[in-house]
Amino acid sequence: MMKKLKGTKLEKFVLKSQLIKVADLIYFDGPLLSHFKNKNSENYLYYWCDADNLNRWLIFRVSSQDLTLYLNKEITLYELIINPIDGFLYSVDIDENMEYRNIFMVQPDDLPESYIPEIDSYYEFEILHKENQDKNYRILINNDWKLDDLYSFPRNYSQVYLFIYSLQNLLKKNIDFEKLKNSFQAHPWKGGYSALNFYDSLNYIHRPEISSIQYASPGWIELKLFIPSAISIRKIITSFLDNSDALIEMYNRTIKELRLRRLTKIDARNAYLTPENALFIKETIKKFSQLMDFQYTEQLDNLTENPLISLKILLSFYRRVKNLSVYSIEGKASY
Repeated sequence: MMKKLKGTKLEKFVLKSQLIKVADLIYFDGPLLSHFKNKNSENYLYYWCDADNLNRWLIFRVSSQDLTLYLNKEITLYELIINPIDGFLYSVDIDENMEYRNIFMVQPDDLPESYIPEIDSYYEFEILHKENQDKNYRILINNDWKLDDLYSFPRNYSQVYLFIYSLQNLLKKNIDFEKLKNSFQAHPWKGGYSALNFYDSLNYIHRPEISSIQYASPGWIELKLFIPSAISIRKIITSFLDNSDALIEMYNRTIKELRLRRLTKIDARNAYLTPENALFIKETIKKFSQLMDFQYTEQLDNLTENPLISLKILLSFYRRVKNLSVYSIEGKASY
């Protein structure tokens, strides 16, 4: 059972829709300390402190100077939590569906002792998403490849990679957030051309580079890329293979529903959504994300600012992941 908190209970966590994840600063079988920013580039830290059926997080604002001092091992996490710049912290319990519950505003002096890090809690980890993490990553290949595979496979992988990379790194200095947001909002999503143009519009961000190729049995395609994105793709493909029947059925049902609701041929950028359609879209995105282990719905929604566009992008992403999963099923690629 989690500790009982002393603080001011709040009806909702108003910052939830405003914060975008930047990086996991401490990670062990899951994130323990994560860095978020809002659109004003203010920094917030999520610090995991307790769990039963829910995960409890302390959330607090931190200045850029103090965050830099912490990452440079000059001040401790203990100091950040005991002396938050707003004078208080939020305590939030988050369930498996990322719903926020039991929200409290808590004074540092009222925190349970077990929630407070050690006094010498200097930063000793690597930032999971730091920019210099481009390294070589091998995709093993096997069996008989056709000439068409040498076009189809790199194209699908590159598009999936660019999409995941942009969501993982959207607040990095080397990415123009407004330009990226325009890529996510610019297309009508009335047909296949929107998907092609959307992925092409991401090409400027960070394309994988080929380090080496060996065609043998087995062979490999070695790419220089951002390792966390490659790992995320591997997890998503694994989840797709584990849940392929449910995903295929859900995709077909979703396309049918979109047609019945007359949401396929309209310009998604200015489409009016009835409350029933908005709920259908929200629930569909949630189910797809769970089945594919897609963990970036919040970042996607922040970029599109439009649930119908978010769904159509996610459906296009599903199709590309499905194409990559075929290579695994046929024994042609191991991610």
